[in-house]
This record gives sequence, structure tokens and C-alpha cells, in this order.
Amino acid sequence: MVISPALRLNGGGGGGGGVKWIRRMQETAALVGGILALIQPNLFDNGVQALKKLYESGHIVHGSTEELRSILEMWTSPFTALSVISNRITPPHRDCKSGRTWMDILVALGNYEEGYAQFPSLGIQVDYQPGTVLGVTSRVVPHAAECFGDRACIAFYMRENVWNKLAMGETTWYNIQDLLDQGRQEEENNVYI
Repeated sequence: MVISPALRLNGGGGGGGGVKWIRRMQETAALVGGILALIQPNLFDNGVQALKKLYESGHIVHGSTEELRSILEMWTSPFTALSVISNRITPPHRDCKSGRTWMDILVALGNYEEGYAQFPSLGIQVDYQPGTVLGVTSRVVPHAAECFGDRACIAFYMRENVWNKLAMGETTWYNIQDLLDQGRQEEENNVYI
């Protein structure tokens, strides 16, 4: 594993645009993490643990351990990766870098009307306007987006290769029984979200 060149603090232009962008995205990334905590709490918890493990075991990443730690101290998301898609229609596809049971979060941004996200195998099409946030198991469910105008999508996801390198183990589907168990536990502890 290596630190992305856009995020290099040393020898990469003092951090450049990538580091500035992470700093500006801290609140948004934390909010997206909060959404993951609601829709797949076990993945959120494991994502936080993976990042802590990465921070503590920085030597597994090629490059400076201090550089990695500096970046992780700015990183407010439980996700290990993100991609930005700009002004592009995305045909139906699956994303192969994420785990099969993991939710990815897609955030639609821009200035456009009549945007749609499609899930062809499910026969579903939903409005996909600026500000829309979707959770999808993108490795399993084929998905597409069509928007006309100035558009961007930020896809937050976990990289399965990072997960495996950190020996994180399996994260399973979150189901209704998990939700009921969580509710029961919160009632017993008088903890409410």
C-alpha cells in the first residue's frame, strides 16, 4: 500500500490540493460517516477500527509513517477511500474494490435538474438531485446515474485490499434483527440516538 500522490505531504508540494481538500471536507466526511453509522453500524465500527489500526501500524504503508499519521489525523470518515466523478454519465456497473456486504455512500453535488440513479437489476429508478445521499452495496447491485448539467458525485467506500492487509475480518450484512437487537440494548441502557 502507498499514500496517494495527491496527499503526499513531503516531496509532493507540501500536501497540495489533496490535503487542502481533505481539510475542507472534514465536516462533510464526518456527516457521511454518521449516515453509515445509522445504515450499517458494524461497518462503521470496523471502519473506525481499521483506520486506528492503520495509524498504529503505519509501517505497512510504503513511505513515511509520520506522513500517514498526519493525513489520518485530518481524515474524519470511517471509509478508507473516496472517488470523485465529475460531469459524467455512469452506465450500469458494479464497483469491484469494495466488499460484497459493505455499503458505499454516494453523494450527489452540482447544479442540474432531472438527475436519476438507476438500479437495473432491482427495477428501481430514484431521483438523484444535488444533495442526494444514497447507500448502496455497489459491488453486488449494478447501479447507474444520469444527470444533465454541472454534476459531481463523491463515492465513499472501503477498499477491500486495505481491509485484508489490516486483517480486519468479515463485516456482515446489517439486517432487521440487528436493528431490533440494537434498539433493545439502547432501551436497556437508556441510550437513544
